Amino acid sequence: LLNRSVVLKEDAVGEEGDALVISMTVHLFLDGLGVLEMQAGYGQSQESDEFTYFLTGSLEGYITYTTLFFLKCTIKHTSFPQGKIGLSVLTSNNMFSSSLFSVMTPEALLGWQRVRAAHALACIGKQWAQIFSKHNSGTYNNQYMVVDLKRVSLGRQIEDWSLTVVEQIPGLVLYLDQSYALPIISIGYWASYNIPFHSDIYRMSGYGVMWEKYGKDFSYDLCPRVKIFRRDQRKVTNLDTLKYIMRHNDYHMAQMFLAETVNGPTTQNGLPLFSWSHFNRTAHHGIPQTYNHAAPAVWFQRSS
Repeated sequence: LLNRSVVLKEDAVGEEGDALVISMTVHLFLDGLGVLEMQAGYGQSQESDEFTYFLTGSLEGYITYTTLFFLKCTIKHTSFPQGKIGLSVLTSNNMFSSSLFSVMTPEALLGWQRVRAAHALACIGKQWAQIFSKHNSGTYNNQYMVVDLKRVSLGRQIEDWSLTVVEQIPGLVLYLDQSYALPIISIGYWASYNIPFHSDIYRMSGYGVMWEKYGKDFSYDLCPRVKIFRRDQRKVTNLDTLKYIMRHNDYHMAQMFLAETVNGPTTQNGLPLFSWSHFNRTAHHGIPQTYNHAAPAVWFQRSS
């Protein structure tokens, strides 16, 4: 039996002076299983549910990522029994609909616990999703991409449930076999954009409302990363080109846009110039004393 106790202290102090302290005690057995005990508190201060959910999700995300990293290392260095799942990766989704928080319950298991259980018990991707779905905590809501390596024969065959896509929100976990997308004659790849794939998860998370309000950046089919992958994915032929596209950053593209800078409050319709001299001792280091729009605007444009 291996024991480790960790106390995490963020630089956060409540308005009443109560320091945030999170303590974790990990009991890790030699067979890889273990027990995690957590305690968190703010002294006498009462924090909002929204802040508590954020804190829980942040901590759970760290632990889940660490668990997945451990499992990847185990896959690399340990011989799994025949029939076990090979790999899972995730991208996180946002929750724009706060009404879903009402279905959350403390009688649940956190994501990292369900991920570990699914990896240990599942034999195919569908079973991984079914195990993971049990006792959904509704915190740390992600898209999980589960790859069953034993069902993939490179250059020959990709069987059903080779790729299982799982998504979670409070009160609901959905999953589908997306193996059809992997062959070159189909799409040839599966990409994830931090936007839900399942239509019900997309709608219930509030992404549809965000699309109507802010535009295509919240669309699963039209967001910027979708367009980049569609344009460049056929350039991926090996691990190096895969890493290149995943780290793609064409900052020169910004030269194709026009923009006008405007500095300071408006002076339209006879309004006087804004000046900090009217605000006594208000600090304003590093910015002008008075904002004068008489100066010409600066334009940025693509050079020829």
